Amino acid sequence: MITAVFVALALAVVALASRLSDFFLLAYLFIGLYLANLAWIRLAGPGLRVRREFQKRSFLGESSTVELVVENRNWLPVPWLNLNEQIPVELGHRDALNLAVALPPRAERRYRYEITGGQRGVYLLGPLEISYGDVFGIHRREARIREGERKYVYPRIIPIPDLGLPSTTPMGTERSAVRIYEDPSRVAGVREYTPSDSPRLINWKASAARGQLLVRQLQPAVSHEVLIVVDLNPNEYSSGWAPYASELSITGAASFANNLIERRQAVGLIVNGLDRNEEISRPAAQLAMRTRQLRNPSVPIGRGRRHLMGILEMLARSAMLPRADFSAQVRNHLARLSFGSTIVMFAGGRTNHLPMLKRMQRQGHKVMVIYSDPEHAAAAQAKASSVAINAFVATDREDYANWGRRLRPAS
Repeated sequence: MITAVFVALALAVVALASRLSDFFLLAYLFIGLYLANLAWIRLAGPGLRVRREFQKRSFLGESSTVELVVENRNWLPVPWLNLNEQIPVELGHRDALNLAVALPPRAERRYRYEITGGQRGVYLLGPLEISYGDVFGIHRREARIREGERKYVYPRIIPIPDLGLPSTTPMGTERSAVRIYEDPSRVAGVREYTPSDSPRLINWKASAARGQLLVRQLQPAVSHEVLIVVDLNPNEYSSGWAPYASELSITGAASFANNLIERRQAVGLIVNGLDRNEEISRPAAQLAMRTRQLRNPSVPIGRGRRHLMGILEMLARSAMLPRADFSAQVRNHLARLSFGSTIVMFAGGRTNHLPMLKRMQRQGHKVMVIYSDPEHAAAAQAKASSVAINAFVATDREDYANWGRRLRPAS
């Protein structure tokens, strides 16, 4: 633009000095072209619209398509338009996406690129920056037209046939082979009445048909109300195994939650770590000042497929963060649980949490802890078992895939 102004001024000076009409005509033509291009770009810019269409949530390893929709709502064409889209390397792109396009009047163009969730987490697609100008390259405009949007990559889910969780909660939603409680909503048949039977169990219609008193025979059932606790404090993991073991803890938590929700059980989650939504939304210095005041990522107790998606999203957002203690927040969640609920904790290989788990046991809850750090898991399992806490070791994905056969409580 500065060069164009200099050329226009030079032509005007030469025209005045030489008093030749050709130079005057050339100067007028250049200045007119310059002003026309300036007006063109200023009028065309406000009509540009760009939006990003993509699936905001996917599982680990899944590929998905991101579509950039570029629209020119003006009657003026845009001779050239450059798009620069920032893409995280964890989504399969090493470099930013660069596109050069031309837009006719009232036109729309769509451009697609593929991303792959190679690592669990929450990532920002964008920001999207554009630059555009006139056909001669005299005028150029730059703008950040679309801010970054979050892409959630859910953790891996490993199918687990049977978790083997204990429960003493009546009125259950899962059939039980052990006759702890009989569920009045599960009728197995009828049998003859005995004096010990409640009159409320009498099946009057069947009794009238048979000419003798018959009562409903009920199936036994149990219900699980489970709080999943994931410890992502890096101090609880050995330094060499922390990234691997913490991811395995999250995989285990996601797999347990999926199994329980499929069985119509109530599940909640609390993570001793950082919600990466906070990390993305705040500058690093501001985040560092607020780290100690941030609440642990958590999801209240609930049921259903939508609730499972909430748990998976929170696990996708969770990251490691040093914290001294998170037992207070765990206690707040326990206050909302029924007596006899189950707490499943996924931890590294340290045992600093054992006093907290023992308090849970004394309050009447069932407790299970699963260690994932290959360096310390066996020793932690032995120590937990020595104080009567049900402890397991899961140091690879195969341990979860073969949960019933390969994992055994320490004797």
